Amino acid sequence: MVVGKKILSIFEKDNIFKKVLKNTGIILSGTTVASALNLISLTIIAKQLGPDLLAILVLAQTYAVIVNDLLNVRTWESMIKFGGMENDDDGIINTIKTNLFLDLVSAIVAFIVALSFLYPVMHIMDWNKSYSPIFLCYTFTILFNITTFTIGIPRFFDKFDFVAKLFVWMALLKLTMVLIAMMYSNKLNTFAYISLSIEILINLSLITFSLKLLIKKYGRNWLKTPPKIDKNQLRFIFWTYLRSIFVSIHGVKQANPIRSKI
Repeated sequence: MVVGKKILSIFEKDNIFKKVLKNTGIILSGTTVASALNLISLTIIAKQLGPDLLAILVLAQTYAVIVNDLLNVRTWESMIKFGGMENDDDGIINTIKTNLFLDLVSAIVAFIVALSFLYPVMHIMDWNKSYSPIFLCYTFTILFNITTFTIGIPRFFDKFDFVAKLFVWMALLKLTMVLIAMMYSNKLNTFAYISLSIEILINLSLITFSLKLLIKKYGRNWLKTPPKIDKNQLRFIFWTYLRSIFVSIHGVKQANPIRSKI
C-alpha cells in the first residue's frame, strides 16, 4: 500500500508522464468513437453494395494506399525527432521546411506513378476498366498525404485533442452522408465519392490547422527562406523510408494476389 502511494506520488509529480497519459487517453477515446462510427458506415455500405461492388471500392482504396506507402516519404517522425532536438525557433522552422519540401516532391511523384501505372495494373490484374474513374479519383488522395502537416505538427505541438475531435466529427459526417445516400442514391459511385471526400477533407483540415499553428507561432514569413540541409535529418528520413517500404512490401506479400472479373 505504501509502495503504491509512493509510485502514485512520483507519477503525479512527473509532468511528462501526465502529458503522455493525457494524450494517450485523448487519442484512444477519439479513435474508439471514430472507429465505431466508421464501422457502422462500412456495414451500411457493404450491405447496400454487396460483395462484388464493395470489392471495387476496397481495391481503389488499396491501390492508392500501396502506391502512397511505397513512394510517398513520411517525414512526420523526423519532425518529432529533430524538431524536439532544436532549442530555437529557426532550427524548428528549418526542420519543418525540409520535411515539407520532401513531402511535396514525394507526393507529386507518387501521384504521377499511380496515374501512369493504373491502366497497366488493371490490365495485368484483370480488373474491370469501367470502374477506372473511381480508381483515378482515389489516386488524388495521395497529394494530400503531407505527413509533416497531417501528423507531425499536431503531435509536435500536443494538439491531440483537435485531432481526436476531428476524427469523430468526420466519422459522424461520413455516417450522415452514407445514410442519406442509402435513401436517395444507392450507387457505388456515391459511396465511393463520400469515402473519398471525407478522406481528403480530413487531411485538408489537418493541413489548414497546422498552417494556422505555424503562422500563429512563427508569423507569416516562416516559409520565405529556403531550408538548410541537415545531413543527419536526411539520413534519418532515408532509413525511415526504407523501413516503411519493407513493411509495405511485407504486407503486400502476406496478402493473396487480387484478381477479379468484376
